[in-house]
Amino acid sequence: MDSGLFNILIEYLNIVFLLFTVVLFTLFSIMGYLSTRNSIHYKNKNSFVDLSKVMASPLAPSLAVC
Repeated sequence: MDSGLFNILIEYLNIVFLLFTVVLFTLFSIMGYLSTRNSIHYKNKNSFVDLSKVMASPLAPSLAVC
């Protein structure tokens, strides 16, 4: 194989691997951002539960032992 052709092939493969790693890093960064945002939203949404309707129910026990 010609040395010049081999060097061009190696340069091409380097560019392909570089682009592949940049795309993977970008996708994982986006997924990390979205999962963090959704986790914070879920935590804020479910941080308080109103139990007054449950306690006012006639089916609720009159005495609770914890």
